[in-house]
Amino acid sequence: TAEEAYHSALATLRDLKPPPELRRDVLQEIGRANQRLGGFYSGIIVRDLPRALRHHDAALRALGERTRLDPSDTVARRNYADQFAMKATAQNAARDGAGALESTDQALAVFKTLASEDPDNVEAQHDLAFAHGERGVALMHLKRFKESEAAFREAIAIRERLIVADPENQEDRRDLKRVQTMLFAMEQKRAAEK
Repeated sequence: TAEEAYHSALATLRDLKPPPELRRDVLQEIGRANQRLGGFYSGIIVRDLPRALRHHDAALRALGERTRLDPSDTVARRNYADQFAMKATAQNAARDGAGALESTDQALAVFKTLASEDPDNVEAQHDLAFAHGERGVALMHLKRFKESEAAFREAIAIRERLIVADPENQEDRRDLKRVQTMLFAMEQKRAAEK
């Protein structure tokens, strides 16, 4: 199974004693394997959020070290920030609003920098929209509804700009509907709290 393959890969990678010039590559692969396992344990079929979060944290350690070895590597920085966003997704699923908020803020700090360094980078815009959406969910869990609405609206605005730039992109249309649905759920929760 995929789960066994990732665990096997991690065991092999942990046993490696790479020369310094390959250390970055090994750290990247350790991060990816843990990232995949975190996603696997956050899934619909297998739902073990504490285990998912342990793998997300292991991925953050590996990807963080990878980034520290070469801070100018924008791909490494993006992967590290993306891991914070993935951890936030699992934290939101576990209803850990405070943890998810901290993770999304870590992700957004990097994503905003990457997007400002390359405003035409569509992937950076996708990352920003996703992180703002997860931040909105975290703030909703914390009942900070006004801030939650602002985060969802920021995600929606980014998705709408992406759709204008590429009207045929079905992924952006799907993600826009998903964020609009989350905004509606937040509004319902806010109304129920009154």
